[in-house]
Amino acid sequence: MKAKKQTAKEKMTNKDPFGFNKAINYDKLNDPKILKTLEDIFKDKPMYETPQSAYKKAVNTLKRKVR
Repeated sequence: MKAKKQTAKEKMTNKDPFGFNKAINYDKLNDPKILKTLEDIFKDKPMYETPQSAYKKAVNTLKRKVR
């Protein structure tokens, strides 16, 4: 018997396993009202922590677990 050849569709890998690209409505990202709402949501929260504060939090968490 001959081995079955894979089709092109079977060879493709799923580049979006969680479906994020399907969930995002890219047309709405150009809407000024939506952009303003997103700005208000993320305005107060820092996008990242400074390395010093992240280090302190990690050390304090480890200290609590050791006790």
